[in-house]
Amino acid sequence: MRRPRRYRSLQDLARMRALLMAGRRAAKGSYYVHIGDLNWWLFYSEKPADLLWHVYLWEQGDQLAGWALLSLQWRTFDVFVHPALRGSAQAIEMYAWAQARLTSVVRDLGGQDIRTMWIDEQDQAVGEMLLEQGFAPEEGAMLVMERSLAQRLPSFSAPQGYDVRNVAGEDEAAARAQPSHAAFKSSWEIERYIRRYRNFMRAPVYMPDLDLVTIAPDGRHASFCLCWPDPVNKIGLFEPVGTHPQYQRLGLGRAVMGEGLRRLQARGMTHAMVCAEMDNPAAQALYASAGFETIGRLLTYVKPI
Repeated sequence: MRRPRRYRSLQDLARMRALLMAGRRAAKGSYYVHIGDLNWWLFYSEKPADLLWHVYLWEQGDQLAGWALLSLQWRTFDVFVHPALRGSAQAIEMYAWAQARLTSVVRDLGGQDIRTMWIDEQDQAVGEMLLEQGFAPEEGAMLVMERSLAQRLPSFSAPQGYDVRNVAGEDEAAARAQPSHAAFKSSWEIERYIRRYRNFMRAPVYMPDLDLVTIAPDGRHASFCLCWPDPVNKIGLFEPVGTHPQYQRLGLGRAVMGEGLRRLQARGMTHAMVCAEMDNPAAQALYASAGFETIGRLLTYVKPI
């Protein structure tokens, strides 16, 4: 296996996505993030090129053996290896290289620890490897929630006067960004936040018909969600989902997700999934009301440096 190289092009992105879908399909016990997570991470960024600079790929012959993303802001590294290499010496080597690389950078920036996320609590192979490398699981977890799309979907209608539809192009970038800015309590200036969303709408991974919003009677965007299909595993992801605080408790989050479920089903998805932090009961309640059930928990491992 050759030394890792940096990300080069959209061809690399396609190979990274294919590895994630293959890992999910193999179902060998390790968690592989949805391809929608990868799309969101890499392109919902103020300067995507800066983030792509910290993506590394390992190749074995003509095959992609694994890839890693280093997130300096969060002091995290994510490693995803080909399912055929799970538990192998090559996998251990990839994890060791990624954490060493991140440790060097974080130490220079004055950080005190590093972490890796998205570890299935039932994944003994990766969990034991991380313990041997000096990591320990943090308290708390991310819940993985899922629901079937095989049957006829219930109607999650918006209240009278509200309309659910997809975003109508870049002219609505400001309107679309504002409820997200409020829902997630962003500290960014709103113009900077809008500029980032407009850049995302121009990204090669953006799918306008799956960027959904609820329009309030006053014309404002009130709730929102992005949906991401996985054509191999036939599972759609919701990431992110939110409602402007001024419009919460009206059923708008469930209404916009209901439209997302219908559109994912129309694209041939048989299941839908979403992740929720364990300490966010409001999000869990919303997803449960849309028919999602918890199927697993993901842990974060941390290591002092």
